[in-house]
Formats: sequence, C-alpha cells, structure tokens
Amino acid sequence: MALNEIEYKAAAAEASKLTAMLRGLVMNSVAHLEIVIDTFLAHHFCKTNRDFKDFMTFILPSNIIIFENKRNIFKKVVEAYYPNLKKEVPNFHALLGKIRDRRNEFAHYPLDITPEGVQLFLETKNIILLDSTKTQVRYTSTQITELGNTIQELSNKITKYLPI
Repeated sequence: MALNEIEYKAAAAEASKLTAMLRGLVMNSVAHLEIVIDTFLAHHFCKTNRDFKDFMTFILPSNIIIFENKRNIFKKVVEAYYPNLKKEVPNFHALLGKIRDRRNEFAHYPLDITPEGVQLFLETKNIILLDSTKTQVRYTSTQITELGNTIQELSNKITKYLPI
C-alpha cells in the first residue's frame, strides 16, 4: 500500500534519524579502533615518549597513512612480532578489511528515501543505503549490533598487547 505524503514524510524522517544515529555509532567505533591500531603501531616503532608523541601527532593522523595502509602495516607487524595476537585473531587482516568496507558504506552511501525505500524501511526497520550504482545495501539491527561487537572485541584484543 502506497504511503500518503504525510506518512511518507514521517517515515522518511524516522529512517533518517535512525540512520544518522547508527552511522554515528559505526563511525565512532571504527575511529576508536583506528586509535587503538595507531597506538599499537606507535608503541611498536617508538622507544621514547617523545618519538611516540611525534609519531602519534605527525605521522599517523596524516592523510598519507590512510586506514588501508595502517591495516597493511599492522598486518606485517603482527605477523612478524606478535604471534600470540595472530593466534588469537587469525583472520584479523580480513576482519579489518570487512570493517573498513562497512565503515565506508556508512560514511558514503546515502539513505534510500525513495518511496519504495521508505516503504521497505517501514516494513522491515532495516537501514537501506544506496551504493554508487543505486543498488540497495540493507542492514538489520542485528547486523549492525554484530558489527559493533566485532569492532569492540577486536579493539579489546589489540589493547591487551599494549604496554599500558
């Protein structure tokens, strides 16, 4: 059944509000994970507090070392120097790739606010985004919760290897 204009506007506003909140949660969680990885790498490469501070201030936040590059550096460091972390999370590199992909979707894909997209949101309460080809990418609350849990668990496991 098609929505009238008032129903459509209310449902689109509800979908927008929920999506904005969930985007924020995903982006914040990934930002926290990136800080954990930054801290891990800084501790690995820097032996003095001054070097650590400089590394964290000037090198890691620069746009030269994007998340993908940090992911690859982290992989090489873990494989070479942290066999216990590699054993604990053997698929960490692929997991970070999946997290990166989800983060990019939440950061860059617009919400589907077409009448069909809004109707589907009302029926399913799924977050429905549109990729660059206008194909729907759907997220259930369970999927978003699982993503958040995965990010938190990975952050916790990496943090165990920090000297602080």
